[in-house]
Amino acid sequence: MTRQESAFDEFANSPAGARGYMQLMPNTAKETAKKIGLKSYHNRSQLSDGTINVELGSAYLNGLLQRYQGNRSCYRSL
Repeated sequence: MTRQESAFDEFANSPAGARGYMQLMPNTAKETAKKIGLKSYHNRSQLSDGTINVELGSAYLNGLLQRYQGNRSCYRSL
């Protein structure tokens, strides 16, 4: 995932505003942090912290897997 999204660049930023290894949008990160109870996430600048980015990105993807019952083709273009 990180190779595809950011070429393993912890500080990658897309023109659309996605950040970090897993190219999370700040609002997605904020919502995901709230859902998983990650109290250490406070602002978008933290998306350049690889540990936080991967934790949030993994939780977000896990939520999609659950939502689409493991069918990865349903969210491949997200």
